[in-house]
Formats: sequence, C-alpha cells, structure tokens
Amino acid sequence: MTLSANLQFFWYIWRLTKGRIAATALLSVLVSLTEGLSLFMLIPIVSSLSSSNANIFEKIPIIKNWIPQFDIDLSVMLVLFVLLVTFQAALAQFKMLYTQRLMHKTLDRARLMLFERISMANWATIAGKRTNDINHILRTETERMLNAANTAQTLFQSIILLGVYLIVAAAVSWQMTLFAVAVGGLLFGALYPIRRRASNFGKTMTVSFQEQNHITMEFISGVRIAKLFTAEQRHINAFANQLESIRGGVVEFLKISSLGTFIFQVGTAAIAAGFVWLSIRVFMLDIAQICIMLVVFIRIAPRFNSIQEAVQTYLTNGPAFISYSEALEYFSSNQEEDQEILVKPPGLKEKIELQDVSVIYHESDPPLLHSIDLTIRAGQITALIGPSGSGKSTLADILLGLTLPNKGTITIDGMPISNGNRRAWRSSVACVPQDTFLLNATLRANLLIGRETASEADLWRCLDQANMGDLIRSLPDGLDTNAGDRGMRFSGGERQRIALARALLREPQLLVLDEATSALDWDNQTKITSAIRALRGKLTIVTIVHSAALVEFADEVIALEAGRVISQGSYADQKNDPDSPLSRMLASDGQ
Repeated sequence: MTLSANLQFFWYIWRLTKGRIAATALLSVLVSLTEGLSLFMLIPIVSSLSSSNANIFEKIPIIKNWIPQFDIDLSVMLVLFVLLVTFQAALAQFKMLYTQRLMHKTLDRARLMLFERISMANWATIAGKRTNDINHILRTETERMLNAANTAQTLFQSIILLGVYLIVAAAVSWQMTLFAVAVGGLLFGALYPIRRRASNFGKTMTVSFQEQNHITMEFISGVRIAKLFTAEQRHINAFANQLESIRGGVVEFLKISSLGTFIFQVGTAAIAAGFVWLSIRVFMLDIAQICIMLVVFIRIAPRFNSIQEAVQTYLTNGPAFISYSEALEYFSSNQEEDQEILVKPPGLKEKIELQDVSVIYHESDPPLLHSIDLTIRAGQITALIGPSGSGKSTLADILLGLTLPNKGTITIDGMPISNGNRRAWRSSVACVPQDTFLLNATLRANLLIGRETASEADLWRCLDQANMGDLIRSLPDGLDTNAGDRGMRFSGGERQRIALARALLREPQLLVLDEATSALDWDNQTKITSAIRALRGKLTIVTIVHSAALVEFADEVIALEAGRVISQGSYADQKNDPDSPLSRMLASDGQ
C-alpha cells in the first residue's frame, strides 16, 4: 500500500470509531509506561542487594543518589514490584478487551456502511457485479481490514514500548543503548525485501480468496445441477486447484517471513554476545549494570522482531482496504436519489407509455432495448413474447422502476418516472420472478415481505387467489410452516404460487409475471391463469411468456426481437395475422 492509501485507511478507521481509536492509543502508552516502570524498579531491587551496588547506581544519570535517600526494605520493594506488575497486567487486559470491542464495532460499521451503499445503489450497478464478489468483500475483505487495524494497534504499542525500554536502557548506559538501536535498526532495514513481498502477497491473496469464494458459491448455488449432470468432480477439481494455489502462495510467503524471524533470532544471539563483550571489554560496566542491561536487552530484542512481524501482517492484510474502498466508491457513486417518505407514487388509471426508450449497459455492447415506443393500457393483461435475449426482462425492469432508460422516457398517466419518484413507484408495483426467492423462515414471514401490516385474513385471501390456500391449511403448522433454505420445503410450482400470493398481498397497481407459471403443471397453470383473468380490470398485469398456452388470456401482445418492438396489438388480431410473431409461436406449439 502507498503512503496515501495508508493514511486514508487510518483516517477511515478514525472516522468509523468516531475518534475512540485515540483511547486505545492512550491505553497502549499507559500499558507501555507501567511495563517500563516495573522494569525500572529492578534497579533499586538490585541495588538493595549490597551497599556497593547502591554506590554504582549513583553514576546513572536518572538515578544518581536517589536510591540512598530511601531506605526501603527489599521485601517492600518486591511487594511493590508485584503490585505494579499486577496493575500493568490488569491494564493490559482492559486495553485488550476495550480494543477488541471497539474494533469489532468498527468492523460492523464498515460492513453496514457497504451493505447500505449496495442496497441503495441502482439496479444496473448491482447487476454489474458478481454476487460472489459482493459477498467476498462484505465478509472476507472487511475481516482482513479488522486484522490490519488490530495489527496497526499492536505495531503502535510495540513502538511505544520499545521507546520506554530504550529510555530505561539509556539511564544505565547510553552507549550500549545506542549500540542496540543501531544493530536492531540495521536488522530491520535488511528485512525490507520481506516486507515488500508481504505487500505483494496481500494483493495476490485478495484475488485468490475472491476466486475461491466464487467457486464455492457457484457450486452451492448449482449443486442440484451439478449432481444431475454428475459434474461434482469438476467442481471438486476446481476447488482443489484453488486451494492448492492459495496454499502454495501461503507456504511460499511463510518461507520468506520465517526467514525474517530466523535472522532476528540469530542476530539477537550475536548481538547479545557482542553486547556482553562490549560491556566488559570496552565500556567496563559493573556486574550490576550488565545484569540490568541484559534484562532490558532481553525485553528490547523481541520488540524489533514483533515490529517486523506486525509490519508484515499489516502489509498482508492492508490491501483489503483498497478492495473495500473501491467497492464502497463504486456503489456510492451510483446511488438512487434520496426521496421523501411521503412522496406519492404515480397513479395508474389510464396507461403506461414508453417513448424512444433505449437501454445500454456498456458502450461496446449492442443496446438491450433500442428506440422502444409502446403503450400499456391500465387494467389490461399485456403479454411480452420473443426469443431469449430479445429484451423482455429489461423492459420489465423499466416498467418496475428498477432501472431508468439511457434514452427516452417512461410515463404513468403522463407523469414521467425519474430518480425522484421511481422508488415511490416501486412501492406500488409487484413482480413474480421466474426464479422465486423465499427466506428460510415461516410462510407468514415470507408473505409479510409483500406488506408488513397485512392481516391474517389478507394472507389467506391472497393464498386462495394463488391457489395455495387449501395446501397451506392442510399443513400442521399452517402459516407458521418453515419454508426451508431457499424455500426447498415446497416444490417449484408451490414456491411460485407463494410468490404470487406475496405479490398480490402488496395490492399493486402493476403486476409483472416473469415466466411465473413456467414450473406449474397443466392443472395448476389453468387455475393460476383463471386467477389472473379474475384480476383483469382491477390492476394492470404484464406477463413475460414463452409458451403459447399462457398467452391466450392476454388482451394485448407485444413481440420483441433484438431489443426492438416488432409487433403490438390485440391477441385476436395477431392470432389472425399469419405473419405475426404470435402466429409463429402458436404454430410452433401446434395450435
């Protein structure tokens, strides 16, 4: 990570914690000072062992003749030492718990902020990202961000503690302290290539973990298809290859990072030997001074190593912030406009009009819809037909207010749908998609997604309309029956009828059925189409169909091809026209 990226990361953590991160820094300083003070107390303890030691410590700049002035018994000093260490340990534990609570709240805020940005982004922006990648950033990358923040805390405390130890060491012998700093600094500098590898490894792991998550979620989502086609081994091989790739990268990085620990351990031993030799031969320190310096040195040496390891860990996890911030910026820059809760949705009494509507997601791609002009009459049933990729689902998204056209306008009784009112418009429409979505919750909870304030009578009325009432009544738990994961407690046709009941519960002005009857048997198709016919005149219905049997109840039929409207008219007129797309559809179905 660059200096700018690091500064952005720290500033972001500061804002997420509302400045409370400063309290953890202060606690780190206090923990370091109390630990340094407990180490400093070794000086009077050692000096009390003999009168000669006391005279020796008079030469120490900070101590001078402080020790002789206080005639404190050794046992008292030992008790004070234990109390001080106990206080330091309690303070360290408090600091650890406070920091972890704060950082986990910070993690939750980071996830919630991204979740909100994703939720409030326009549909085209969300559709432009793989679901697996969004899930990966929300879960894995934010977790790595927390690790990076915690490591930064550890690094800060190690640096503060190192400074305290150096002050204590300098009080005994500034020459030896300078020697320790110089050699430790050289060792730290010599390991720069390893830290650079750590940074590169962090970037590589971001991509590798993202791909691993994609493979996993892809298999879980399509496990039924995988088993039907006996393709489990292909997914197993892909997952195994990804695991091997990540493992290879981790092992290679561990080889490099462990080399740093090895160098520090060997270097520390060599420094300790040189330290003793210089203390005796060059600086001619007394035994008591050497003992104190050795104790301090034993505390100082691991700090250099912990700083090196903390920097490596930070550089490994730091790139997750870049991935997170890019996603945050991506979704934040494509938010739907905030709207007042009291914005009234346009009222559909007469018609929906599309004028010169075009939709294109990428400039290099052909338009999904091209110069569409059409009218959908209120209270009627309009069927959209055409081959796959003709633009039917995109047109449905326009009608539902999920997306706005790049060009042209859509109006409801003359009122244009824009960023200012399309969320309000969406509150008055409903959709039954081909791939129904049910929560792993009770039927009641799934239905109330349509309208939270619906009464028990409303629930049963809509279930009866969708031809599901009798089946639900026959279940032991009725509306409190759990739908299971993705609604697997029910068959595909039953799930679609539940979804239809949920849509009807919304009491929409516009109901869009996207192949909503495709999974039903003929008997249930007949019952559902009867229910749809009963809604004619009460609400406007647009249904996307591929089967001729499911279009015959439509008042109006709109045929699309390659993003263009190629015909529009009543069912009867188009059926009687041998050259119409509807006639060709009926002929292909043997009708």
